[in-house]
Amino acid sequence: MQLNPEQQELLGAYFDGEAGPSEIALAKALLERPEAQAYLADLQRVSQLVRTHAGATAPVNFSRSVQANLDGDF
Repeated sequence: MQLNPEQQELLGAYFDGEAGPSEIALAKALLERPEAQAYLADLQRVSQLVRTHAGATAPVNFSRSVQANLDGDF
């Protein structure tokens, strides 16, 4: 069974440390389900990737190149 958007939001708040006491209890109960554990693991992986690559810089003239490619689309 898949998680619904509200359950995903709850786990996101739990992961980010933004959940209150009652939400923490709900999240912990939800984490007894394998799909919730997998979702939380995915959040952890994405968070790690963002931290790892947060200092990456775009190539010179990247924004100008993107704008030139978008000019004909609007």
